[in-house]
Amino acid sequence: MPAEQAIVERWDTTREFFVLEDGLADVVVEGKVVTTLRPGDYFGEIAALEWGAGFARSRAATVIARGDVQLRVLAPEALAQFLGEFPRIEREIRRTAHERLRRAR
Repeated sequence: MPAEQAIVERWDTTREFFVLEDGLADVVVEGKVVTTLRPGDYFGEIAALEWGAGFARSRAATVIARGDVQLRVLAPEALAQFLGEFPRIEREIRRTAHERLRRAR
């Protein structure tokens, strides 16, 4: 993905989960960079996770590629299958989602 391009936009209702494989990306909330993601970091978990009763959240932040980036993208179904096989990872991703939601307020 080319530099300076938004990977996801805040309030979007897309549901993919992303792992940053190469490059840097800025997480922006209300026009302010709140963190910079590095290779190995993930994002999109808030929108990608099933929150019960078919409820999904919109994107909580905009993520912008700082330079050229390479991403691993998982559709919601693939993420659900992966997390079903690895419950410890699901707990960690949900913990991260709750922390990020708390900070976004």
